[in-house]
Amino acid sequence: ARDEYRKLARLIRKGLKNDILILSGGVSMGDFDLVPTALKGCGVKKVFHKIKMKPGKPVFFGAKGNTLVFGVPGNPVSVYLVFQALIKPAIYRMAGRGSGSDFTKGVLKREFRQRPSDRKHFVPVKVSKKDGVFCVFSVRGYHGSADIASLSGAGAFMAVKAGAGVLKKNSRVEFMLW
Repeated sequence: ARDEYRKLARLIRKGLKNDILILSGGVSMGDFDLVPTALKGCGVKKVFHKIKMKPGKPVFFGAKGNTLVFGVPGNPVSVYLVFQALIKPAIYRMAGRGSGSDFTKGVLKREFRQRPSDRKHFVPVKVSKKDGVFCVFSVRGYHGSADIASLSGAGAFMAVKAGAGVLKKNSRVEFMLW
């Protein structure tokens, strides 16, 4: 839908006839980020809007009746992370198939540096297994939530705790395979 309230609301009402409605883009705080307002206008009850996750902070989650509603940021890494961390587990639980997004532990094979953040950071990584141990490698040159090229070279998201700036080589880390 274009960034027009009436057109967006019409499509949302149509989407609310399904088990899950997923909207991409328009969930932040800009002048044209109309999704949260349109969802409220369509009777969707907000459970949360914004979480301490990077990328993906402006994610919206709500419900109307039995329909789950996810509003995800528009950048590709954010979309994929929110799908893996929140939407896929919801789908799996609705289907009676468990959680769908489990974290595994591995060993970081090269030092990882980032600017410390107040949010839990999920970084695209490559993972291999050697002698029964998962080896985790950060994707070189990752530049944030719009970096689809780095995402395409990864196979998992490594979870970095809020406030962490440096993870040393051979540190134990958690990651979520996809």
